[in-house]
Amino acid sequence: VFSRLAKYDRWATFQAEGLRFWEAYLELAEPPVIERLGVRFINQIHLGVEGKPCEFLKDVPALPKGMGLSRNLFFHQDTFRVDGYPYQINWVRTAQPIPENERVLIVDIDASTERIASLEPEVLLRHLAEMRFLKNRLFFTCMTDQALKQFGKNDNE
Repeated sequence: VFSRLAKYDRWATFQAEGLRFWEAYLELAEPPVIERLGVRFINQIHLGVEGKPCEFLKDVPALPKGMGLSRNLFFHQDTFRVDGYPYQINWVRTAQPIPENERVLIVDIDASTERIASLEPEVLLRHLAEMRFLKNRLFFTCMTDQALKQFGKNDNE
């Protein structure tokens, strides 16, 4: 695991630093096979007191119909298989309270694959690029135009 909380700079910087640790892992552990490889992106979006998750997410989990309920907090998780590829994506959306009666929306996307038989660098880089593409595609597809504008949308980062 190689993580950066704040501030995420650029994919190239993140990948280069992660690969440095990867090389050390290969040298020390000498694994015969990789059981799991993933690219994970967790974004915390401050909603404040009045902000709504639907201002950021195109699809917010539905409320029970006919009960007159309003949503305060939620936790929703989906796991998708990517047809024709050895990948799955775990996607979590949650609205959680923070101090001062404010809330945050957390969007967690984990694209992963299992059982990589080859430890060749080009195989690893291909998997990383494909999982990064899937992570970005899900994020940019599921966020509202307003959110993307606020984030300064950039598909390459």
